[in-house]
Amino acid sequence: HAQKLPSERDLGVLSLWPEVRKLYGHNTELFCLTSTVTARTALPVTDRENDGDDDDDDVAIVASSAKARDVENASIRLWDVEQGKCLQILKGGHRSTVATLSFSPNGQYLSSSGKDRRLCIWRRNTASSDGTHPSSSSSSPL
Repeated sequence: HAQKLPSERDLGVLSLWPEVRKLYGHNTELFCLTSTVTARTALPVTDRENDGDDDDDDVAIVASSAKARDVENASIRLWDVEQGKCLQILKGGHRSTVATLSFSPNGQYLSSSGKDRRLCIWRRNTASSDGTHPSSSSSSPL
């Protein structure tokens, strides 16, 4: 038999996903969000167990973008979920709102595409915190 959907009144009171933490940093409303956990769970189970890169498997990083009214806000923020802090701000690849984000399964690359019709591939650089480099040391998109 069909399960009855909760009423509108009940939706305001009940939560299937209780809030755990808030991350502040964007100046406008969020537009896109992804995580390294989502990318890892997209792999078949056999690949997850044998990916050969166990260093960062327990670190959950979230990438977020917000509506950009100017080039300065056309950025991506990388967040450490456990610490609740912004790790890096990736700038220079887009000129308007970043519309899609996706991590590679190993979490070392992040792809982004924007309303400016640019596609950027960002390589994770844990030694540097300037966050201004897609793919290589250049800040121009592919």
